[in-house]
Amino acid sequence: MLRRTTLFLLLSISLFAHAEALAPIELTLIDDNATGYATFQSHNQKVVGNERGIFLTYIKSRNEAYTAQHWRLLWSQDEGATFHELYADTHATNPPVLETDKANNVYLAHPKFDTGEVLFYRFLAAEDYATPHMTTIPNAAAGKYSMVLNEESQECYFFSHNNTFHTISLDGTLESSIQLTKAGKEAGIQYPHIILSEKPGHLIALWTTQEHGRYMYRSIHAIQSHDFGKSWHALHNEKKLKLPVVVDEGGPSTLLSKTAEFDIHTWLCSATARAGFLHTMYLAQGTPSTFRYQSHRFAYPDQHIEHSPILQGDTLSIKGFDGFFITSPTPEQYKITAMSSNAGHLVALQSQCNGQNWKDLATSTQPFNVYSLGGYRHYHQDRYIIGTFTDQVGSNQAGKTDFKVYFFKIDGLPPSPK
Repeated sequence: MLRRTTLFLLLSISLFAHAEALAPIELTLIDDNATGYATFQSHNQKVVGNERGIFLTYIKSRNEAYTAQHWRLLWSQDEGATFHELYADTHATNPPVLETDKANNVYLAHPKFDTGEVLFYRFLAAEDYATPHMTTIPNAAAGKYSMVLNEESQECYFFSHNNTFHTISLDGTLESSIQLTKAGKEAGIQYPHIILSEKPGHLIALWTTQEHGRYMYRSIHAIQSHDFGKSWHALHNEKKLKLPVVVDEGGPSTLLSKTAEFDIHTWLCSATARAGFLHTMYLAQGTPSTFRYQSHRFAYPDQHIEHSPILQGDTLSIKGFDGFFITSPTPEQYKITAMSSNAGHLVALQSQCNGQNWKDLATSTQPFNVYSLGGYRHYHQDRYIIGTFTDQVGSNQAGKTDFKVYFFKIDGLPPSPK
């Protein structure tokens, strides 16, 4: 009896010590009366941080026809404790994407479904973000889109699921627009991603495909560019691809999902590129469902890491539908964090070895109906993980606006436990 009691006490102390070692997740309720698609979705970035504060976008309300979505740009000057409205408008759009630069300027873009164009906004730090400067991008509108800023070339790249790719300079000049992709025999494009690595000029475009004729997210693909999007090739092939690139398995892109998954939903929730590796994660919605984390080394096609059917840390694991990656600012501090959910709890795992092994970082004590969990792809102030999600309960009807939008912050570089 003494042994059992001692073992129980030791186990309790161990579990308590582990809980104490986890980083806390700080939550801020942004809106308790929003639409269910408020933070749609994790394939693009709607939260950024710079020296002036934290900025985020979401949809407050919409109409039934998706022609009048009231969107908001919020600004926090106290590291996420409170937010105030910086700008708002109503368009036929999904939540705007965000970027920021070293000068603390904020860049925002969103489509107008009714006109077929995209509006690109520049909110300048020197003007205290008071007046947006706008550029119109013709023929770029679609329901899914992503954007990334390249400080080196002073450009933003906008990739839309109408198959177009656009380059905009940071002074607001539209430099080029091309058709990057096209539908294949089996499927067309959905949910585009566009990301950078630290290698000069290196862009990676990724997407999920939607099968023709039925609701089925069929496959996940990627291509890359080494010249800021002027030419493209597959991940492990230097042969220049003819544009537009066929998006399904009949085309020349690199297939990242499994051929055995063509008949179950596979949806790429996030990707990042760092230190010569491409990291991806997605949920394969078979029976049972499988969460796949993959790490591909660009220069060595045979060097491939996979964790499934979950991504496991010490005691925590990830098996959510959506989520995002966060990478550290310098190689000397190189870490990668995967943020998603499991059974309604927010979960963050961290790796210092390019995804070979993962450690527990944080989990929420409170469960939510997590939807569209996404965030900033870099550590804010070289330390904090910041993001948003919608707590979605019930049907997502146009008139229903009692969904909750949360901002969260995690110390991504917590002190080691004593």
